[in-house]
Amino acid sequence: RDVYKRQVLKLENYLGGDLCVALYLRYGQWTFPYHSEKQVHVSMLEQNGEPEFHRIRRSRGWEEGVVQWLRDNGLQAVQGRLFCLPAPDGQEPDSLQLIEWLSEHYSELKRKGFVIDQNALTRKIFIGEVSLQLQVDTRDDWFDLKARVQFGDFTFPFISLRKYILKNQREFPLPDGSIAIIPMEWMSRLAKVFHFGEEDGDLLRLRRMHYTLLDELQDFTGEELRLPEVLPDPAAAPDMPLPASFRAELREYQKTGYN
Repeated sequence: RDVYKRQVLKLENYLGGDLCVALYLRYGQWTFPYHSEKQVHVSMLEQNGEPEFHRIRRSRGWEEGVVQWLRDNGLQAVQGRLFCLPAPDGQEPDSLQLIEWLSEHYSELKRKGFVIDQNALTRKIFIGEVSLQLQVDTRDDWFDLKARVQFGDFTFPFISLRKYILKNQREFPLPDGSIAIIPMEWMSRLAKVFHFGEEDGDLLRLRRMHYTLLDELQDFTGEELRLPEVLPDPAAAPDMPLPASFRAELREYQKTGYN
């Protein structure tokens, strides 16, 4: 008889401590590691005082479809039931990339019926949807950046990430004791913004001279930032007189910057 099937990804440490996922296939209450050659499982259960035999035959077609989806989305079979995320060319393996992969694909994994099992880990890692909502306002000589970061059900001012990003520390503790992993894209795009910005409560304030950093945020948020027309075209600035004591000749770009 048909039984309910579900695929399980168990987080496990591989050789050298790299984090991988082990694929298990669940048929009703019976679970098989993917690499097991056992195709049929027979068990006896007692039902109303009478023995009842259950015979489960694995569906290789379904299982290979699960494996193909993992491969199509970037995972690589390394040994038996284990699948890892290969490191980009020229980079060292990074276990946090696998956690980020699981969060990026969380909605689709959930929709496809995957179960993520962390019982083999010594601490709980947050795996789920991650987002950042950004708003930029202008005040006098400043840009005020208001942003909220969301890890699943937890929401914070994005200024909470500042000290972690400036220290290049991707692990961010959540109120339930789990650890969220700051996406690598956030680390690279927000580092300069946090370095030059100044905290003001839940806001981050950028001076107008750092307006080019807003380009990083515009790409980062994936939507166009609506900024007031407060920054003139530098090339259109009128010529300013140089000090009488200045004896050098400025190049064109220097004149533009001086003006």
